[in-house]
Amino acid sequence: MVVKIFYVIIALFSVSMVFLMTQSPYSSQNIKAEISIANMQANNVVDYELNSTLVYGRYETKSIIRYKEYDELDTFKGTLFRGDSVHFLESKDALIRQNLITLTNDAIYKNQDDFKYESQKIVYDMQKKELFSDVPFKITQYKQNANADIITGNSVLYKIDDKKIFAKKVHGWLERK
Repeated sequence: MVVKIFYVIIALFSVSMVFLMTQSPYSSQNIKAEISIANMQANNVVDYELNSTLVYGRYETKSIIRYKEYDELDTFKGTLFRGDSVHFLESKDALIRQNLITLTNDAIYKNQDDFKYESQKIVYDMQKKELFSDVPFKITQYKQNANADIITGNSVLYKIDDKKIFAKKVHGWLERK
């Protein structure tokens, strides 16, 4: 009886091996993996942008994952010092690629002039000192002892140094006394 069971198991094994050998083999060329492997991960990071005399920015994040081409940040906060003005960037997620910081998920830009720019996606160009977005946005300009002016639209370009806004499909609410 034991011999018959052994022969049945060998027969099943032989049939399964013949079946597997007739299948086309897998090779690394057939599987195109677009997997990026992280080079580094760090938590609770504070980074300063500076030269020998001045601090230009302070960036902090809950965690950063560095890949070959880009960095992924979680809970990003940035403070930029440009001349005599201070600018604040904030978002739940951010991606840094070359000279662009892409803020996503409740992205906010504020400055010391009570100017606030909110969107689900804001891209900050570090070289040109510009903010831009191609998704709906809301810009609020707060005033002392008055209500705020509000602008909404579909896409925007904001030049930080010139304080100029270029927007498309805009709706605005201005408060006057």
